[in-house]
Amino acid sequence: MRTCYDDWSNYIINPNYVQNGNVVTWSRRKSPRFNLPLRLSDIQIMEAEGQYTYVIEADRSVIQLYYRFDSNSQEITGANLAFYSTASESKNYDLQLMEYGVVPSGEGDDSDFKRDDDLAAYGPAVGWFRLDFDPHAKSTDVTHALCHLHLSGFPGGRVIVSGIPTPRQFVEFVFCSFYPSIYREHRLQQNNDPNRDKDWQFRELNVLDRVNQDQLLYEDTLSYRRIVHIRVPD
Repeated sequence: MRTCYDDWSNYIINPNYVQNGNVVTWSRRKSPRFNLPLRLSDIQIMEAEGQYTYVIEADRSVIQLYYRFDSNSQEITGANLAFYSTASESKNYDLQLMEYGVVPSGEGDDSDFKRDDDLAAYGPAVGWFRLDFDPHAKSTDVTHALCHLHLSGFPGGRVIVSGIPTPRQFVEFVFCSFYPSIYREHRLQQNNDPNRDKDWQFRELNVLDRVNQDQLLYEDTLSYRRIVHIRVPD
């Protein structure tokens, strides 16, 4: 966690990770109880209540990292890794509410307008994904792999993942996938070879080798050897 923060400290803020015995989590962790679709106000509540491991400074999106280990063998026994985006926050809140027919409070009597409630009910839906690893699930098969990804818009779907990302791998994935300009600035450089088309390449490949050197492995070969899946580098 510390190395991950040091690597991305120009882009993530408010590190809030703790270790409680055999669990790596964040301070005062509680299970979220949000209705779907998840809305911008829900993410703001997460930040206000400290329900995160890191906050992305550019847009106040939230990263949550939870790992549980066996106290004797140090084998990983559970994980929940999540990214909650605020990317849909593109307009003024009052304008967003007006699109839903809600008149924002202003001058005069606003006793019938509860802003927090309306924001929760009418605020824009946001994107998110969460990776779950539960080796003790009651039922597992190729439709419910031990390690799988939930995606906003398809909350009932499960995308098979062939490994549990470490904190560094997960944060690397978030920035590479959803913040391309930041990722280019932090990791890449343009190829200026006149004999080749200009493209982007890694500035230091050894950095990625270090990101991928630690592994949290599990066996689920029936799923990820036969079904299309997301592969965690090893």
